[in-house]
This record gives sequence, C-alpha cells and structure tokens, in this order.
Amino acid sequence: MPTADATYKLAPGQAVEGPASLTPGKHTLRFDAAVGSEELEPGLVLLNPGTELPELGESLNQLFESEAPPKGAAAQVPGQIVYGGFDLNSVTIFYLTVDLKPGNYYIVAEDADAEDAPQPPKEILNVKVA
Repeated sequence: MPTADATYKLAPGQAVEGPASLTPGKHTLRFDAAVGSEELEPGLVLLNPGTELPELGESLNQLFESEAPPKGAAAQVPGQIVYGGFDLNSVTIFYLTVDLKPGNYYIVAEDADAEDAPQPPKEILNVKVA
C-alpha cells in the first residue's frame, strides 16, 4: 500500500472528513469509505478562480446531458475534473496520487443518481491548496 499524505473519510449523507488544506505538489490521498457507501461516486475537482461549486456542477450537467454540446463547450467549463470515479461498490479503501497546483478544490462523493442526489450534495469538502 502507498503511504498517504492525507486521509479522507466518505459516508453517505455526511460531509467528507479530512484535511481542508494541503500544500502544492504531489500528494497521495487515501479514501476510506464507510459501510453503506457502495453507491457513492467520488471525485476531485478544481474550480477556476471566482467560481463556486454549484456553477461547476451546472456547467457539467449542461455539457453531459445535452444531446450535442456546441463545439468548444468543454473549454467553457469553470473548472476541471481532476478525478472522477463511479460507484464504489465493494471498495472500502482507495488511493489517489495527484500533483496539486494552488487553488480551490472540492472532494465530492455523492450518489449521483437523480433520485438520491440532494442539491447541493452533502458529501463534499472544500480543500484549499496554497
């Protein structure tokens, strides 16, 4: 197993627990999923300066839910998906190694199925990298 620089705990209906600040550079992050987390879809996003998480979510929804996004639509998204995962299923621990640049990140681990996805999601944590 890799050595983690930070550990984050994921649980349905609860905020992500873990460090809310990290330094720039390469980090190995450990994610521990609680019992009942099978349907959570973990992700790490970086917001553009001045952007709030709901703006990024709306932009991504428009991009992915449209039948034919206009050319160049992805370049207009106000942030980027650093990591996006699918349902955890039986996974209870996983590691993510990333090279973080300064900025405003969010760890999101919501159940993205429409019927299970409160807006805004509860399973989030804002992580500042400076």
